Amino acid sequence: VYLMRIIMNQEPLGVAPDIVLPQDLVRWSDLNSAHHLTDYSATGETKHNTSPFPYDAEINHKIILWSGDITSLQVDAIVNSTNESMSDNNPVSNRIFQRAGSELKEEISLDVRECRTGEVRVTQGYALPARYIIHTVGPKYNIKYQSASESTLHTCYRSVLQKAKEMGLHSIALSVVNSVKRNFPPDVGAHIALLDVST
Repeated sequence: VYLMRIIMNQEPLGVAPDIVLPQDLVRWSDLNSAHHLTDYSATGETKHNTSPFPYDAEINHKIILWSGDITSLQVDAIVNSTNESMSDNNPVSNRIFQRAGSELKEEISLDVRECRTGEVRVTQGYALPARYIIHTVGPKYNIKYQSASESTLHTCYRSVLQKAKEMGLHSIALSVVNSVKRNFPPDVGAHIALLDVST
Protein backbone atom coordinates (compact mmCIF):
# COMPACT_ATOMS: atom_id res chain seq x y z
CA VAL A 1 0.00 0.00 0.00
CA TYR A 2 2.80 2.43 0.97
CA LEU A 3 4.76 1.67 -2.20
CA MET A 4 1.61 2.01 -4.30
CA ARG A 5 0.92 5.49 -2.90
CA ILE A 6 4.46 6.56 -3.73
CA ILE A 7 4.13 5.23 -7.27
CA MET A 8 0.74 6.89 -7.78
CA ASN A 9 2.04 10.29 -6.59
CA GLN A 10 5.06 10.27 -8.90
CA GLU A 11 5.79 11.48 -12.36
CA PRO A 12 6.78 8.88 -14.98
CA LEU A 13 10.46 9.38 -14.13
CA GLY A 14 9.84 8.36 -10.50
CA VAL A 15 9.89 11.78 -8.80
CA ALA A 16 6.88 13.46 -7.21
CA PRO A 17 6.22 16.74 -9.05
CA ASP A 18 6.35 19.04 -6.02
CA ILE A 19 9.43 17.69 -4.21
CA VAL A 20 11.78 20.42 -2.94
CA LEU A 21 15.42 19.53 -2.39
CA PRO A 22 17.34 21.43 0.32
CA GLN A 23 20.32 21.95 -1.99
CA ASP A 24 18.06 23.97 -4.31
CA LEU A 25 17.22 26.51 -1.58
CA VAL A 26 19.20 29.62 -0.60
CA ARG A 27 21.17 29.28 2.62
CA TRP A 28 20.99 31.99 5.26
CA SER A 29 24.66 32.88 4.70
CA ASP A 30 24.00 33.41 0.98
CA LEU A 31 21.16 35.89 1.43
CA ASN A 32 21.97 39.37 0.22
CA SER A 33 22.47 41.54 3.31
CA ALA A 34 20.17 44.13 1.71
CA HIS A 35 17.42 41.51 1.50
CA HIS A 36 15.24 41.58 4.59
CA LEU A 37 12.72 38.89 5.44
CA THR A 38 10.94 41.28 7.78
CA ASP A 39 10.13 44.96 7.40
CA TYR A 40 11.30 46.81 10.50
CA SER A 41 10.55 50.31 9.18
CA ALA A 42 7.66 50.78 11.62
CA THR A 43 9.81 49.97 14.66
CA GLY A 44 11.77 53.21 14.48
CA GLU A 45 15.46 53.71 15.05
CA THR A 46 17.58 50.70 15.96
CA LYS A 47 19.51 50.64 19.22
CA HIS A 48 22.57 48.88 17.76
CA ASN A 49 24.86 49.62 14.83
CA THR A 50 25.82 45.96 14.72
CA SER A 51 24.01 42.91 16.00
CA PRO A 52 24.48 42.23 19.72
CA PHE A 53 24.32 38.50 18.93
CA PRO A 54 27.34 36.49 17.79
CA TYR A 55 27.60 35.75 14.07
CA ASP A 56 28.92 32.40 12.89
CA ALA A 57 29.24 32.07 9.11
CA GLU A 58 29.68 28.29 9.33
CA ILE A 59 26.39 27.85 11.21
CA ASN A 60 24.59 30.32 8.95
CA HIS A 61 25.72 28.25 5.96
CA LYS A 62 23.83 25.26 7.41
CA ILE A 63 20.54 27.13 7.95
CA ILE A 64 17.88 27.83 5.33
CA LEU A 65 14.94 30.14 5.99
CA TRP A 66 12.17 29.08 3.64
CA SER A 67 8.48 29.73 3.33
CA GLY A 68 6.61 26.88 1.70
CA ASP A 69 4.90 23.52 2.19
CA ILE A 70 7.00 21.55 4.69
CA THR A 71 5.53 18.30 3.35
CA SER A 72 7.25 18.83 0.00
CA LEU A 73 10.78 18.89 1.45
CA GLN A 74 12.95 15.85 0.78
CA VAL A 75 14.85 15.84 4.07
CA ASP A 76 15.70 13.27 6.71
CA ALA A 77 12.93 14.56 9.01
CA ILE A 78 10.29 17.24 9.31
CA VAL A 79 8.98 18.57 12.61
CA ASN A 80 5.30 18.52 13.48
CA SER A 81 4.11 20.82 16.26
CA THR A 82 1.11 19.16 17.85
CA ASN A 83 -0.78 18.80 21.13
CA GLU A 84 -0.43 16.23 23.91
CA SER A 85 -2.84 13.76 22.27
CA MET A 86 -1.09 14.30 18.91
CA SER A 87 -4.35 15.38 17.30
CA ASP A 88 -3.85 19.14 16.97
CA ASN A 89 -6.00 20.77 14.32
CA ASN A 90 -3.63 23.26 12.68
CA PRO A 91 -2.86 23.78 8.98
CA VAL A 92 0.70 22.40 9.06
CA SER A 93 -0.16 19.32 11.13
CA ASN A 94 -3.26 18.66 9.02
CA ARG A 95 -1.16 18.83 5.84
CA ILE A 96 1.44 16.45 7.30
CA PHE A 97 -1.22 13.88 8.22
CA GLN A 98 -2.99 14.27 4.88
CA ARG A 99 0.13 13.77 2.81
CA ALA A 100 1.71 11.06 4.98
CA GLY A 101 -1.41 8.90 4.71
CA SER A 102 -3.44 6.69 7.01
CA GLU A 103 -0.38 4.75 8.20
CA LEU A 104 0.72 7.78 10.23
CA LYS A 105 -2.56 7.92 12.14
CA GLU A 106 -2.35 4.17 12.67
CA GLU A 107 1.22 4.34 14.05
CA ILE A 108 0.25 7.14 16.43
CA SER A 109 -2.88 5.40 17.70
CA LEU A 110 -1.18 2.00 18.14
CA ASP A 111 2.38 2.88 19.19
CA VAL A 112 2.93 6.52 20.09
CA ARG A 113 -0.40 7.68 21.56
CA GLU A 114 0.77 10.87 23.32
CA CYS A 115 3.58 13.38 23.71
CA ARG A 116 4.11 15.63 26.71
CA THR A 117 4.95 19.31 26.39
CA GLY A 118 8.64 19.75 25.60
CA GLU A 119 9.14 16.11 24.61
CA VAL A 120 9.49 14.52 21.17
CA ARG A 121 8.13 11.40 19.49
CA VAL A 122 9.34 10.01 16.16
CA THR A 123 7.25 8.33 13.49
CA GLN A 124 7.91 7.19 9.95
CA GLY A 125 7.30 9.69 7.15
CA TYR A 126 5.29 7.18 5.09
CA ALA A 127 4.16 8.90 1.85
CA LEU A 128 6.08 12.09 2.66
CA PRO A 129 9.40 12.75 0.92
CA ALA A 130 10.87 13.02 4.46
CA ARG A 131 11.93 9.72 6.06
CA TYR A 132 10.75 10.66 9.55
CA ILE A 133 8.45 13.03 11.41
CA ILE A 134 9.62 14.38 14.76
CA HIS A 135 6.57 15.43 16.77
CA THR A 136 6.80 17.91 19.64
CA VAL A 137 4.37 19.85 21.83
CA GLY A 138 5.00 23.54 22.36
CA PRO A 139 4.08 25.20 25.66
CA LYS A 140 1.09 27.30 26.57
CA TYR A 141 2.12 30.88 27.26
CA ASN A 142 1.06 32.80 30.33
CA ILE A 143 2.68 36.14 31.15
CA LYS A 144 2.62 35.14 34.81
CA TYR A 145 4.83 32.14 33.95
CA GLN A 146 6.73 33.76 31.07
CA SER A 147 10.12 32.34 32.02
CA ALA A 148 8.76 28.78 32.33
CA SER A 149 6.98 29.06 28.96
CA GLU A 150 10.11 30.32 27.21
CA SER A 151 12.27 27.67 28.88
CA THR A 152 9.88 24.94 27.73
CA LEU A 153 9.98 26.23 24.15
CA HIS A 154 13.80 26.09 24.30
CA THR A 155 13.42 22.50 25.50
CA CYS A 156 11.21 21.64 22.50
CA TYR A 157 13.79 22.85 19.97
CA ARG A 158 16.72 21.30 21.83
CA SER A 159 14.86 17.97 22.16
CA VAL A 160 14.16 17.96 18.41
CA LEU A 161 17.79 18.71 17.58
CA GLN A 162 19.09 16.16 20.11
CA LYS A 163 16.82 13.44 18.70
CA ALA A 164 17.97 14.26 15.17
CA LYS A 165 21.58 13.97 16.31
CA GLU A 166 20.92 10.65 18.09
CA MET A 167 19.32 9.28 14.92
CA GLY A 168 22.21 10.48 12.73
CA LEU A 169 19.97 12.76 10.68
CA HIS A 170 21.63 15.43 8.54
CA SER A 171 18.71 17.52 7.31
CA ILE A 172 15.61 18.47 9.26
CA ALA A 173 12.85 20.93 8.46
CA LEU A 174 11.51 22.82 11.46
CA SER A 175 8.18 24.55 11.31
CA VAL A 176 7.24 27.00 14.05
CA VAL A 177 6.74 25.09 17.32
CA ASN A 178 5.13 27.89 19.33
CA SER A 179 1.49 28.63 18.66
CA VAL A 180 -0.66 31.75 18.84
CA LYS A 181 -3.47 29.32 19.69
CA ARG A 182 -1.52 28.61 22.89
CA ASN A 183 -1.03 32.38 23.41
CA PHE A 184 2.70 32.32 22.60
CA PRO A 185 3.88 35.70 21.20
CA PRO A 186 5.23 35.08 17.66
CA ASP A 187 8.19 37.46 18.04
CA VAL A 188 9.37 35.77 21.25
CA GLY A 189 8.91 32.35 19.65
CA ALA A 190 10.90 33.37 16.56
CA HIS A 191 13.75 34.68 18.70
CA ILE A 192 13.89 31.42 20.69
CA ALA A 193 13.78 29.30 17.51
CA LEU A 194 16.62 31.20 15.84
CA LEU A 195 18.68 31.18 19.02
CA ASP A 196 18.34 27.42 19.51
CA VAL A 197 18.83 26.46 15.88
CA SER A 198 21.89 28.66 15.43
CA THR A 199 23.77 27.55 18.57
